[in-house]
Amino acid sequence: MNTYTFRAECLGDVFAFLGALTLKHRIECCTLQPDQCFPDVEVSLRTDGTFKQLQALVDSIDDAHIIAESLERIE
Repeated sequence: MNTYTFRAECLGDVFAFLGALTLKHRIECCTLQPDQCFPDVEVSLRTDGTFKQLQALVDSIDDAHIIAESLERIE
């Protein structure tokens, strides 16, 4: 399993990404941390998907540029 973190503009973007991810990969755990003042969300997740596979999924989602810019694998 690989661990990733990313930011998103809103929960809708997170759910769109997670929905697409679950169609192709297994998610072991996922933590959402909404910002207290803004609609932004920080996410940490463990999945069997590779970084390249996750990037391709993000690219297929409209207006998910914040996820695309902030997605990183944690060693």
